[in-house]
Amino acid sequence: MAGLGTSDLEQLKAKADFFRREKETASGATAAQQSRMGEIVESIDGLLARQFMWMPDLSLDAIWANLDELRAIFCQVLPVASVLGWLIKDIEGDFDHLTAPDMKSAQAEIATLRTGFQALLHGTKAAPNEAQLRAGLQNLAYATGQAREGLWVRVNLKRSRLELMGALLAIGLVVATLGLAIGSDQPGLLFPLLALFGALGGLVSSLLSSDPVFSTAVDFYINYILLKLRPLVGATLGLASYFALQAGVFTAVNITKDSSLDGFLIVAFAAGFSERMFVNKVLVPIAGGGQSKAAAAQSAA
Repeated sequence: MAGLGTSDLEQLKAKADFFRREKETASGATAAQQSRMGEIVESIDGLLARQFMWMPDLSLDAIWANLDELRAIFCQVLPVASVLGWLIKDIEGDFDHLTAPDMKSAQAEIATLRTGFQALLHGTKAAPNEAQLRAGLQNLAYATGQAREGLWVRVNLKRSRLELMGALLAIGLVVATLGLAIGSDQPGLLFPLLALFGALGGLVSSLLSSDPVFSTAVDFYINYILLKLRPLVGATLGLASYFALQAGVFTAVNITKDSSLDGFLIVAFAAGFSERMFVNKVLVPIAGGGQSKAAAAQSAA
């Protein structure tokens, strides 16, 4: 939930205030539970006291984690009327963060729990065991809270990556412009410019690539690291493209080893932007050809 606007931040504060008031109604809480709820409220107040118009990701994640823990305790200690009045609805509000199969299962489970608590409230003889109902509701609260936290951690990481890549792209453009203005005919600037344009291609590719926040956590984090490494890969391939052209390994839209620097820079940018195509079309055939020649030499021997 990083980068909250003023209205969103006020909503977060309102929820924290509401939870603080509800804590006072938890007459069924043990001394240990009361103590823990007090610690959580103090932690939330401390985090909110340090906020400004924009809050760091970790502070927001910590606030939500505290609210989730407090909500889980509420499942055990709030009066049945409060459970039915708002707590179940609050848990249902997090169902959107679940996967489709998990959401369907959670909807069926919350319907069963609501029916059970209604039976308790009305004193029905066939009412289910209250401890079991509260334990089931607490497990569901934990599951939905963790799903929301996990989703927003990934959203925050994606937002941070885009901001970083955008800033690096702006810096790279300034440096590239200055380098070309100083004099593209200076030999000492050739390799730095090639690497820079390859990195710029990687940056643009990273900014345009998607890392779906609803994918599995493992896939998301692997893709996240790969996207952050793309500018470095682009810089490497930008240099490699120049030597491939000089060696006559390939030509790109009539750009050869005798072309001007402008042509080399375009190829370097393209290699960084579409690194997989460059690797598959240029580097893999080179490696494959070398292996074939080695195999042929061994057969002749």
